Amino acid sequence: MSVSMHEISVPMFINMLENLSSILKKAERHAEKRKIDKEIFINARLIADMRPLTSQIQIGTDMIRLGVGRLAKVKAPSYKDNEKTFTDLNKEN
Repeated sequence: MSVSMHEISVPMFINMLENLSSILKKAERHAEKRKIDKEIFINARLIADMRPLTSQIQIGTDMIRLGVGRLAKVKAPSYKDNEKTFTDLNKEN
């Protein structure tokens, strides 16, 4: 029995994206509930030399997009990575 790279990787990628989406939704609800400016979370870093949340999400989704492109042997689409809000980061394209 053979297993393809697609069967091994794509379900994990989907799970990762669903987890990121849930985290973003929870953070947005928390900011709204506590009346915290959402930009504080969007620009947050866990440590000084870490990239902000927006970059972390962009890097994670870029890795998946490019990885699936390589698996499919096609050129992956490119995006500007100009998201600035929870809605931008959590949009489904």
